[in-house]
Amino acid sequence: MSSDNSDFVRYEDKYVITNEVYSKLLPLLNSELENAAPQKDTRYTEIESIYFDNTDLDILQDYLNKLNNRAKVRIRRYAPNSIWSSEYFTEFKTKIDGISKKNRFPINQTELTEIINTSTVSSSLNKTNKKIINKINLINAYLADKKARPICNVTYSREAFEKNDFRVTIDTKLSIQPHLESRDFLLKGSSVTANQEYLADLDRCVELYNENQYILEIKHQGTIPIWMQNFLNENHIAKIKFSKYCYAMAVLLRR
Repeated sequence: MSSDNSDFVRYEDKYVITNEVYSKLLPLLNSELENAAPQKDTRYTEIESIYFDNTDLDILQDYLNKLNNRAKVRIRRYAPNSIWSSEYFTEFKTKIDGISKKNRFPINQTELTEIINTSTVSSSLNKTNKKIINKINLINAYLADKKARPICNVTYSREAFEKNDFRVTIDTKLSIQPHLESRDFLLKGSSVTANQEYLADLDRCVELYNENQYILEIKHQGTIPIWMQNFLNENHIAKIKFSKYCYAMAVLLRR
């Protein structure tokens, strides 16, 4: 396992924008911010996320019930300019009273296979790094408590910009597939699909985004630069509640 690791604590505001708004926003971001990719010749990055949940979809229900204290586990990998990396990241993301915190650490293909097959990250990995061991223990405890397993795969294309502690990402071309281990279960439905209130929420989630739009995410420490706020106001862009995992499950459960 690589020694690289990173944590993030921040507010995350989300919006859905049209192609027309995107065309106006892109020059502004290029002038005010910097390319956030490690390699500056990266024009976009494809991202694949594997989300975990259980057969009752408790993690999805936490979102639908609008819990102020909720969490999720996912595995991510990246493809700068569509060239996929061999490295994956295991991520544990919490949201408490509007503040998002993400703990993550890198894993290789062998470690990926283990967590996919057993929903457990081996605590024997990188025993010399206590910070990573603490993250592993946190994720394993959460997965065991939830009895979670891989549930769906979401891929999309991202452009990312940042400066200091301010970050903006633009995502598009969302593609959704049930994870192989959960395909049959999702086809049968779940307690979520038996709840009319949940179904209405899922329908609203699907209606928020279509393939001709972009998901704009603004990530900050509590203050948005005036130039960004002015752009949002001038183009009448309202903040929304949106989760790629919720959107993916809404699509899969409503098929």
